[in-house]
Amino acid sequence: MNPGRSLRLSDDQLAQLSLVTLLDIEAARALWTRVVPLRWKRLLESQTVGTGTLTTPFVWDAQSRRYIHLTSKRYVPFTEIREQAIEPLIRASKNAQRVLSAQLATGDTRLGDWQRVMMDTIKQTQVAAALASNGGDANSSQVDYKKIAAEILILYLLFRGFAEEIETGAQALNGKLLVRSDLYAGAARDIFEEVRRHGMALYYGAVQERRRLGRAEHCHTDGEREGCVELHDLGWVKINTLPRLGATPCRTNCKCRFDYRYQDEQGNWVLVDDSATAAAILKQLGVKEHARQDSGT
Repeated sequence: MNPGRSLRLSDDQLAQLSLVTLLDIEAARALWTRVVPLRWKRLLESQTVGTGTLTTPFVWDAQSRRYIHLTSKRYVPFTEIREQAIEPLIRASKNAQRVLSAQLATGDTRLGDWQRVMMDTIKQTQVAAALASNGGDANSSQVDYKKIAAEILILYLLFRGFAEEIETGAQALNGKLLVRSDLYAGAARDIFEEVRRHGMALYYGAVQERRRLGRAEHCHTDGEREGCVELHDLGWVKINTLPRLGATPCRTNCKCRFDYRYQDEQGNWVLVDDSATAAAILKQLGVKEHARQDSGT
């Protein structure tokens, strides 16, 4: 069966398509609201602490680059957001992309149409995951959107090659088509962590990072890529030097995360805490307890 021709998109055209517009933000927020559990549906509309009366269920503390649950006045662990919101987002996107790829395999859609709609779903998923890592759209700057666009462009370049392989027959219209489609949804874990790493380095002042193993079977170094276990064993290194999620043999199935730390004025290392500590800086919310900071080892 001839699936038709792929879209002829140049690097410059893909770069333009990767830019994040207001329409993209609206589409990402609509997707998020539609697929994540009830508790998290309003996360992307979080207000910023210090900008007026706070009424959203979650608010963004720009100083610590963390969400605070307004009612309990507790920080929200990023690990919780990943497990309870990003994973459902990935599952929903995988299902949608598998439906599209199945339609291509059965001849119910042509390659160019499949490519166009898949690119839309890829972008919506990645923008939603990126905004969830960055305090929502109200807390994201043009610098942040350039970072998000660069992440999307990486996926678009890979996806263009995927579509070209389908056109030439190098990629058969079989089960592997669905498996490869899944990879683009799974990339939401990577962009969630990469946008957080971007914020930790640029805004927070973290200077070191380490890889932490998630709850999964962990890959080892092969002939091409370093494994998660070996990267974990490296311990603390300069920030932005460890390979990103997905750059390991387990690819977008990677369940790792990153820890960050900085040095205080006395030269002591301080771990950027991800636990549900009290939101100490919110005096206007009546919080009196000081946030806990753990020393890294």
